[in-house]
Amino acid sequence: MKSLSVIVLLVAFSLVSCHSVKHEALKQMDQLSQQLDSINNVYTKIDWNQWEEFNKKINDDITDIAALVEEAAKIDPDYLQYYGPYSTAGKILNRIFRKGKKQLTGELDFSIRQLENLRKDIKSGIIADTDSIQIYMSQESKAIEELVFNISTLESTLQQQKEAHDATQEKVKLLIEELKKVRPSAFDKSAEIKYNEDEEHE
Repeated sequence: MKSLSVIVLLVAFSLVSCHSVKHEALKQMDQLSQQLDSINNVYTKIDWNQWEEFNKKINDDITDIAALVEEAAKIDPDYLQYYGPYSTAGKILNRIFRKGKKQLTGELDFSIRQLENLRKDIKSGIIADTDSIQIYMSQESKAIEELVFNISTLESTLQQQKEAHDATQEKVKLLIEELKKVRPSAFDKSAEIKYNEDEEHE
């Protein structure tokens, strides 16, 4: 009789424990969902078209100066002091557009879907084992924490490149104007287009 009572108590305890883990998991998912919504709002507010135009401008300036480094050094022997941070900003932005943006967009979409699917599976009982629930929740929590950090870092990184540009753009602009006086042919885009057209006809 005692053994039967013990079994009943163990079963009851197991059911209560399972219900408690499930309840806590769903509660934690609500919190994670709020974090995703918040960071998604931050991400979607980034004006990527504006940043692409900004990046193109920096790249164009870098290309112009990089082709005339000897002339640039003669005009201003210290030009690397401002051209260095300016070109670094362009390189970092290039990296963001080449890898960071696409990767974060995919990770954000995946995390939103993954959390919703996990919620459905736990509610429906497809995932019922308490250990499995805890493992899945730990994985999702870590993934979302990393995603939040990466998007927050992206936002600050973009702003840092803007600040680097703003602090050096006037000197870069003046240098390019002087280079145009020394080597105007290097900035004659119409001549470059005509040269390419002549090559095609040969």
